Amino acid sequence: SLPALRNPVVRRDFVPTTVGTGVEVSAVACVGIDGNKRIVSGAALRPDIAVLDPELTATLPDQLLREGVLEALLRIIGPVAGSDRVGGLPDAEAASLVRELVALGYRIAAGDQGPQTRLDAAMLSSATHTGWALAGRGPYSAKHWYLANELSTGLGLRKMVATACLLPAVWSRIATGDTRYGNPDMLAQAWSWLGEADPVAGLRSVLRD
Repeated sequence: SLPALRNPVVRRDFVPTTVGTGVEVSAVACVGIDGNKRIVSGAALRPDIAVLDPELTATLPDQLLREGVLEALLRIIGPVAGSDRVGGLPDAEAASLVRELVALGYRIAAGDQGPQTRLDAAMLSSATHTGWALAGRGPYSAKHWYLANELSTGLGLRKMVATACLLPAVWSRIATGDTRYGNPDMLAQAWSWLGEADPVAGLRSVLRD
């Protein structure tokens, strides 16, 4: 974790050309050190201004757009499934974001990659970092992320490709009560926000679609 120190003279304006990571508003960064990836975090990493311009993602391939929406979705469900119940506004906002992101993913899969869709993707991705949805949840509770990071590095895969390969297995372990990977009750609750009872079957359906 980094100290909360900033240079008051330097203003950082981030203009993303992709969606999903939310780096334009994030307090977390991945740094390469001696050939290894390390995660650093701290409020000082957040930019001063984020410019979300759908024209700058106009050439983003459809596959990367869909992967970006999946990444934003899992940035909410991962910590929800990995933490104890929070309730209140955080759960209400998390439920809203989950529904909106899944609906957006289906819009993209149906062929809608227009400017409004790309802007919606960028705004929802940013909201996963800046709202109340993750308040009260463990900061490192999305256990799938660490496994996927190692898999993607070892096999040279994109992060979300690696995540999609192993996530059903991780969620299956959670659902059967393996609390090393998460909270089965909270995983079930997170997926119930979509009107689905079985998170593992539902996840497979979303990934397939």
